[in-house]
Amino acid sequence: MQPQTRTKKRKYWLWLLLSLSVPFGLGGILYVNFASERPSSFQILLTSCQGRPIVGAKIEVYNKSNSQTQTFQTNSQGRAFLPLDRIYSYRLRCQAQGFRELSLNLTPEQIEDSRLHIRLMEKHASPASLKNSEASYRIEGKILPALPGAEVMALELGAERRYSVSVGEGGEFEFPALPAGLYHLYGKRGKRQTPIYTCFLSRQDLSNIQLEFPPVGDLEIETELPNLQEIWLFSLAFKQVIVRGIPSSALRRGRFRLPSLPLGPALVWAISQKGQCLARAKVLVQPTTRLELSESVSKLYRLSGRVEKIPGGGKSQLRLYHLPLYPMEKKRLLLLERPLRKNRFQVQVPRGFYVLELLHSSGKILLQREVEMLEDQDLILRPQLFPLRIETSKKTKIIWQSHLPLSSYRMLELTKDQTLFLASSRYTFWILTPESGFRKEIRLTRPQTLRLR
Repeated sequence: MQPQTRTKKRKYWLWLLLSLSVPFGLGGILYVNFASERPSSFQILLTSCQGRPIVGAKIEVYNKSNSQTQTFQTNSQGRAFLPLDRIYSYRLRCQAQGFRELSLNLTPEQIEDSRLHIRLMEKHASPASLKNSEASYRIEGKILPALPGAEVMALELGAERRYSVSVGEGGEFEFPALPAGLYHLYGKRGKRQTPIYTCFLSRQDLSNIQLEFPPVGDLEIETELPNLQEIWLFSLAFKQVIVRGIPSSALRRGRFRLPSLPLGPALVWAISQKGQCLARAKVLVQPTTRLELSESVSKLYRLSGRVEKIPGGGKSQLRLYHLPLYPMEKKRLLLLERPLRKNRFQVQVPRGFYVLELLHSSGKILLQREVEMLEDQDLILRPQLFPLRIETSKKTKIIWQSHLPLSSYRMLELTKDQTLFLASSRYTFWILTPESGFRKEIRLTRPQTLRLR
């Protein structure tokens, strides 16, 4: 082939490639711009309560989907860039010299915001040193009896940040500076725990909070139940569930002891490896109590259904939770978690209360529905998301929770208007602005606007 002929062919193929690249190139650009909405990295800013960047802090990231852990360090600006995926949930642990360790959960909704500001509390911080801090609210109280080595925990709901302080010799405790928010407070020492105290921290310090360890006893259980995984105990006097894992050696013996249980009447459930209730019993816990558990067979009912059009298209996942203690307690068991195929599902379950949850691949909850199984049921699920527009021009923190039994707390910090897309339900919102803090109930069955200007 002559050199001139080869040159002409090269020009022809080059022209053909360029002509074809015009339409496909535009499509590629659109695709890249669309995909850029999904953050390639998640930015964390780690500072002290006074806003000073913390350099060289260690951040451990635990991926709940594959049980893998990665470690990162903050740079000279106190920032770390984590390659997180918004369709998964993570747990973070932040450690820095001179500061109290902090652990918190990251939900897909938080990752979608692409950034998070975390403030660590100094180990020996005093109210005076934190007076001008943004997180300058104090909680103080007393825990009885004053057990050596006891701690008081403060769980910030929505952010899932957990703070802890040691208890003094007389049972006194103090959190010198906490961010405004909704908290669960409880005392803990070993396996003993106080009832949970819920408080909304907004614009003023809280004092004279009293937590109390209840008197305890031991419960010895004998059983020959097959495939026994764990025991659930709900204290009617304590109003709380205590979940105890059972060592495999104790399972083989068929006898085990549950120590440090609150005295008084309690309900006991034996749960199998597949999440089914094998046996139930009522017991009066005394300093020393014995209980024999035998299998109780219950009839299985068919729960089936189909899902109509999924908002936004894409794949979705079906979750089924069992609520064996409902309505006394919202503790739940995940019975089923599988991708939805051909928009249909079917499962056999015993009598009881259940919650169906439809989860989009983006991490958004499309639908939650309560079901009481007394007979076979065939359901039609119509997932629908409603926009809730939040209008604000100031720094605002919002915590919310659906009234459904298994709902978790969510939190969002914003400085401008933003729209949330939530499944149809009744919600409680706790709203914090620089000037005030208040609670609001919203029943979301249509598009709504929440004005905070």
